[in-house]
Amino acid sequence: MMILGIVLPVASLLLPRRAAWIGAALGFIALCLAFGTTIDVAWLGGIHLSLGMSGFGAALALLASLSTVVVVATAPEKRRPLLLTLGAAAVGVFLARDVIVLYVFWELMLIPAYFMVGGRAATQFLVYNVAGSLCMLLGFLALGTFAMPVTVPASGIVLLGLMLGFAAKAPLWPLHGWQPDAYSAAPADAAALMAGVQSKAGLFGFYMVAMPALPPAARPWLMAVGIIAVLYGAFAAIRQDEVRRLLAYSSVGHLGLMFLGLASGTALGVEGAVILAVAHGLYTVALFLLTGSLEDALGRPAKLTDLGGLYRGSPGMGAVFTFTGMAALGLPGLAGFPGELLILIGLWSVSPWLAAAAGLGVVLAAVYMLRPIQGIFHGPAREGPRLDVTWALAPVLLLLLAVGLDPQLLWGVAHP
Repeated sequence: MMILGIVLPVASLLLPRRAAWIGAALGFIALCLAFGTTIDVAWLGGIHLSLGMSGFGAALALLASLSTVVVVATAPEKRRPLLLTLGAAAVGVFLARDVIVLYVFWELMLIPAYFMVGGRAATQFLVYNVAGSLCMLLGFLALGTFAMPVTVPASGIVLLGLMLGFAAKAPLWPLHGWQPDAYSAAPADAAALMAGVQSKAGLFGFYMVAMPALPPAARPWLMAVGIIAVLYGAFAAIRQDEVRRLLAYSSVGHLGLMFLGLASGTALGVEGAVILAVAHGLYTVALFLLTGSLEDALGRPAKLTDLGGLYRGSPGMGAVFTFTGMAALGLPGLAGFPGELLILIGLWSVSPWLAAAAGLGVVLAAVYMLRPIQGIFHGPAREGPRLDVTWALAPVLLLLLAVGLDPQLLWGVAHP
């Protein structure tokens, strides 16, 4: 953890000058917390402003810090304060050790995201997430009333409240309705941070709050939701022509797979979910930023039916997009593979049929991720722009390779 905490301020030196101070600040905070520093101050009644880096939250906080540095470095200056606020709020969620503190940072994430999405999609985004947040708050109050572990008569109330809140934020099927429109309407840098970092808040809340509180009888229902999300996201992604919507639905499937790993309750399933959560954040941030660069050059949304053969004029962009897409489809040696493999092994010990269904979703990921790689950069050459790759993505690409080759690098941070 200490080594990864040092990486952030060092990586910030590679970024444009105006963004370097952000990377240094976030890196310094991560470094201090990596040495075991915690914050615990009496705040309101029995609520403590309690923050600390440990477990799953440690990995996600480092992901949020690095992703914020990269995204802010590539964004227009006028949008950087909103992006920084979103990234800082996400770090607050992952460091929170009190559920009310978690709830405050959770709500803070909504404000910059709402203003960056804009239009009808922003209203839809706000309705889903505010309604989910209120249900989550009721779930927290139920935990305080019934105490943990939750008894069977009370488990339905807690499960409903917590799962509605966490599922709306992730988003998990069937509360994903706001996601494709929001990711398409938001600027690419905002969509990158929302998809890569903010979506993990729902998984984190489920892992830290819901899992210890809910009885084992709830797990089959949760895994049913997860497997539907995996298959629905995969089939929906295959049908998309617009690249951003394809990435949005692919996230629904990947988040469902992570949820399956956590809900399985197996050691390998949970370990795989943690690794895949960070890997998904890395390659999703990169893919959205690359798609945004393509859209800026085209002056319109990137659609597969309009593109082709761009690799000839932009080999660097083609290579980076292909590398990142291969990580997303789970190519061995890259970060997406070890998490998916561990989740499938964990699911196999619960139910071979469940593992087989989840494995189908993994196979379909290769289908929908190869479509943009082939459709944009290969095939018949069409008239298109020359594209440059930003150096800000270098730390993300290096981590995708490092975690793929040595997953213990990440698991050593996230465990226990």
